[in-house]
Amino acid sequence: MGDYITQSVMMSFFVLACLALVWKCTTPWTRAGWVLLALLGAVSITHMSWGRTGVFLLGSCLVVAGVAAAPGKKKLWVLGATVALLGLVAVSSPLLMGKIRLGWQEVQSHESNKYSSLGHRLYNYKSVVALIQQHPLAGTGTGSFDTEACRLNTRPEDCQEFGWHPHNQYLFFMVENGALGGLLFVALVASLFYAARRRSMPDQFLLLGFATALAADSLVNSPLFSARESHFFVFMMALLIAGPVIEQQTEPPKATP
Repeated sequence: MGDYITQSVMMSFFVLACLALVWKCTTPWTRAGWVLLALLGAVSITHMSWGRTGVFLLGSCLVVAGVAAAPGKKKLWVLGATVALLGLVAVSSPLLMGKIRLGWQEVQSHESNKYSSLGHRLYNYKSVVALIQQHPLAGTGTGSFDTEACRLNTRPEDCQEFGWHPHNQYLFFMVENGALGGLLFVALVASLFYAARRRSMPDQFLLLGFATALAADSLVNSPLFSARESHFFVFMMALLIAGPVIEQQTEPPKATP
């Protein structure tokens, strides 16, 4: 699917979709089948894919959507069980444990090594904040990030390395479109959570998971910049919002008395 980040984003949604379909199944064997597919999808992220973005997204989606799906006081039990399950998954995966240890090393050495994965992001965040402070209200203009980033990183190799995108969609909108652009994107993400609360299960579970994936991915990546992720999030957002409307329109008309 292009790269391991895009792969993990879509597989995280695949896991959510499988779990949501468990609600709609009426026979035990079909439910077991969807649960098995969800487990296989999760394992592909935690045990078979390089990178940490997918694990971060999958964990965030399962915690938020799982807690929301649980009734009343069971929310705390679901939260504890989900966190414990994620911990067991981490311990059982040498690849995942290696990712965690490497990430901690990259954070500790980010001042001296800005070319590592997390070092790159932390350096970009500092640079973007400096750009936002120069143009806080109007921003620098849509499509100007590469020019502005290269103005700060004058070395050709640094311009190429850090002038692509800032690995944070919230900061991306703020640097190019100012405070209003950043607030509008936050409002868009918040509207998905609001729409999800007005849905019944399993639509609520799926839309909450999707909204969490977009919100979490935007913290460590620029999903609306990458063509693959942008197409996925934009079209899936429209589909999930319009889904109940489409279903309602396809229902046969009720007979009038």
